Amino acid sequence: MGEWQETPLSTVASLRLKTVDPSLLGDQLVEHYSIPAYDSGSAEIVPASQIQSNKFAVPDDAVLVSRMNPHIPRV
Repeated sequence: MGEWQETPLSTVASLRLKTVDPSLLGDQLVEHYSIPAYDSGSAEIVPASQIQSNKFAVPDDAVLVSRMNPHIPRV
């Protein structure tokens, strides 16, 4: 078996930081991924008007690598 080769993550992935302002969607139902949703294994379906802050838009082909909440010690 060969040796592992170190390479910058940027050679195989790109960073996307598109955000969505939920207040512009009114009462449209959206998938909201939050810590409770992560724990349950599925997104919450909620009216966009209930979401209090901008959110990142995650494309279907994404691999999400993120700290979910800096105040909660989990990745």
